[in-house]
Amino acid sequence: MNIKRYGVDAPFALLIYTAFGVGLVLYAYVNRLNYPIGIEMTLGIILLLGALLFLHTTAQGKYRLFDEAIRHLNLTPDSQVLDLGCGRGALLTKIAQ
Repeated sequence: MNIKRYGVDAPFALLIYTAFGVGLVLYAYVNRLNYPIGIEMTLGIILLLGALLFLHTTAQGKYRLFDEAIRHLNLTPDSQVLDLGCGRGALLTKIAQ
């Protein structure tokens, strides 16, 4: 995993997805006897699945896409690449290798 090297993209978004997902699932569980909990449970599960997908994408998924994109560029050792300074430099580091 590249989390140690490049961190997590938008860590607060991941935190919000997880917190609201857990909160909705717990709220649905606590109120399960009082009324139907379908909407809260469904939204909580969707948010938790979104958090897992977000974590997978930021930890592994985008690096697989980087590798595929670099293969299609057909770069040579003397190629020049312009970096616009967006992000943490993961793609530029891969290109430099």
